[in-house]
Amino acid sequence: MELMKDQYSSVTMYQIKTLIFAIPFLMGLGIDLYVPSLPAIANSFNSPKTAVQLSIATYMFGYGIGQFFLGIISDSLGRRLILKICSIVFVLSSLLCIFLSPSIYWLNFWRFIQGLSIAGLAVVARAMIVDVFSGKDLFKFTNYFGLCWSLGPIIGPNIGGYLQNYFNWQANFLFFAVYGLVLAFVSFNRFPETNNNLKKIGESFNTDNIKTVALDTRFLIYCFIGGVGYGVIVLFNVVGPFLLQKKYLITPIQYGHYALLLGFAYFLGSLTNKKLVDTHKNGDILMLGLSACVAISITFSLWSQYSVSSLKIIISGLFLIFFFIGFIVPNTLANSMKIFPSRAGTASSIFGTLTGVIVSVISSVGSATILLTASSLFFNYIFYFLISLFLFLIIKIRFISMNGDNNE
Repeated sequence: MELMKDQYSSVTMYQIKTLIFAIPFLMGLGIDLYVPSLPAIANSFNSPKTAVQLSIATYMFGYGIGQFFLGIISDSLGRRLILKICSIVFVLSSLLCIFLSPSIYWLNFWRFIQGLSIAGLAVVARAMIVDVFSGKDLFKFTNYFGLCWSLGPIIGPNIGGYLQNYFNWQANFLFFAVYGLVLAFVSFNRFPETNNNLKKIGESFNTDNIKTVALDTRFLIYCFIGGVGYGVIVLFNVVGPFLLQKKYLITPIQYGHYALLLGFAYFLGSLTNKKLVDTHKNGDILMLGLSACVAISITFSLWSQYSVSSLKIIISGLFLIFFFIGFIVPNTLANSMKIFPSRAGTASSIFGTLTGVIVSVISSVGSATILLTASSLFFNYIFYFLISLFLFLIIKIRFISMNGDNNE
């Protein structure tokens, strides 16, 4: 571990850590910043809410498929080149959302391009963690990655609510453009190449190499569980603005405050997870998170269905679920990445692709099928968490118990 870190100067390590912290924060902001503006965007384009909600699904689809190619390419052409290109594309696509979106369909297209550019930034940031750190530091910085991502849902809707209230929905994308410029500045300012094992492009796209990662049972299950953990948060972002602002008649700023509280729940869960990983097995923490989410979803689904569901009841249930998702997402990422340390870029790209596609599917299906009721939202959560718990039990029985892996 120390050999990898000692290759770099203190200034370079500061740059690396800055990107490891700043990129996941932007990943969290990518959706949450502008969700308070979804009803306003629907009114601006005179579009149905389902067309506006697709701006989240198209973003996540681009985020998903982009990581497969860009992560693998970064194993050959390096992390630095992908960082430079994607930071610039993110800035341009953010500006085009404002100045070249004559219809909601154009906005959804530019959101897709935004997703592609975020995909490159995300996959490189995750791979850099494996490039530079190992052992306990690997888990520590992976958890920092999750913590920084969690700050997006905390701060993003609150900022977005004020931007919507005092300006308009376009201000959100101007914010994105400025943030992207900061990342571009760091990437272009003598940033080093962290991948010291560059491969030929044919080797990176080697079919056997990709199959080794993509067909590993543990890896696939961790990807699915991680996608569900992220997906149920995004599902609330798709449904929540319309449910809370339309049914409970709250303002965008008030929605931002509630989203701030829910984001804080995930952040608090991630902090608790960070403390637990030092003394408990990752598998036990993950099991606790999944079991708790199942129990809470069932409880509040029944509560919302058979009694008058107040806003406080809904937020209370979501707060508990988001807290325990903080036990799920960081551990699935860390455990999936450590399976293939010599294929960090490929593993990171496939992990991001699969989780992104899963989130896109969950949000797309949810926007089309979920009624604007709390019981409908919690019922969907029950379905996804039960499947995840079942799949993790397969890992626990087949791999962890048989092999005695203390980390998992």
